Amino acid sequence: MTQETGPLELEFFTRNGFMRKKCTSCGSYFWTLDAGRERCGDPPCSEYEFIGNPPTKYRYTVDEMRDAS
Repeated sequence: MTQETGPLELEFFTRNGFMRKKCTSCGSYFWTLDAGRERCGDPPCSEYEFIGNPPTKYRYTVDEMRDAS
């Protein structure tokens, strides 16, 4: 996929302030709102950021998460 075109070249991204960048590790292009991001965020380029950093303060069981939707 080139920087100029591709299946993820959506008006939504540009209209909402996303920037298209090239990963300094693997060379893949990705969309981000973070101007300072240099890596795509996919393994092995970056470690998972959510492990040990849950998005909620409460710990849910699998059944509770399934019922939440």
